[in-house]
Amino acid sequence: MTDRIEADITDPYADTRDARGRFGSNNPGKPRGARSQLSRKAFTTVSASFDQIIAILIGKALNGETDAAKLLLSMVLPKTPPPDVDDLDAPEDIIAHINAGNLTPEDGQRLAAMFKTISEAGELGRIRDKLELLEAILNK
Repeated sequence: MTDRIEADITDPYADTRDARGRFGSNNPGKPRGARSQLSRKAFTTVSASFDQIIAILIGKALNGETDAAKLLLSMVLPKTPPPDVDDLDAPEDIIAHINAGNLTPEDGQRLAAMFKTISEAGELGRIRDKLELLEAILNK
């Protein structure tokens, strides 16, 4: 007979299921990025033969098979190429480039979101500096 030590393992989401056993609103369910056993097995199989698969695909593309060429290009080329603008110093410049036809509205939207994120990060830095100054004053 062996001694068995039982750990007190509690499910942090145990109380977040509804009466029918479904995941509640605060329960994410399976962890993000988790793979099923079949997905893991398929990934292992494909990755072991990846170089051979790519070589075959390149050969087919070079022999004129357009589907193989499309697949190769879709893996290599970015889905959305970066916009070709060098003089964006302010969000207003985005609007000017959209109006001039240098940027699509979608590219403009992505760039505006980047400007917003950078601006918010700068604002957080200023708030942190002010907080440190207030703490220094209060600690005197």
